[in-house]
Amino acid sequence: MKRCLDKAKQAKKLIKNRPDMPVEDIVSLHMCFIVLNVSTFRIEAFGTVGRELTKLLRIPIDEYNNALRVAELTEFIPVMECFDYRGRCYTASYIIQNMLEHETWMLTEQNVAVICALLDSLLVDQQDQPKNAHLLNNLFVARFFNPLQYIYINIYIYELLFCVHERHDKAVDIVKQLMDEYPAVEARIFYGIR
Repeated sequence: MKRCLDKAKQAKKLIKNRPDMPVEDIVSLHMCFIVLNVSTFRIEAFGTVGRELTKLLRIPIDEYNNALRVAELTEFIPVMECFDYRGRCYTASYIIQNMLEHETWMLTEQNVAVICALLDSLLVDQQDQPKNAHLLNNLFVARFFNPLQYIYINIYIYELLFCVHERHDKAVDIVKQLMDEYPAVEARIFYGIR
């Protein structure tokens, strides 16, 4: 434990000496330190170390207010996995709350997959999960999937149909450019319709 505290002091000193260090570098530095030093045991969520780790994990969540951006931090999930089951679920529920408050939209299947990986402890049964934990998790998962339902119902059920008299109409080039820029939106061009 003394070695961990010494490393934490070194990281703190480095950060103080570089006041212009971006937030993501500060968080990455701390998270790398944690992964290297505590990967062999689970941290109790509401113990002293767990409370400090929770504060650290909240920095990028609160700074970015975008869970997709948080998921880009390669050390975030490994550090989150250092928690015991309650700590992982608590952090995942905090991420869901942030997503709802700041309207983080998942517009692609890849976005949904990234967020599901981030919220794994709420979505997938865990080895260290208590027997009735799924009852509490259902509340958080329902809150998470409600915006997904809105997205799939209200965004992806339409197709744009463009009708022009001739293939050489100036509007065709503009429509084709828009179709190239937004390939996820279903669209077709019809010619010669009166």
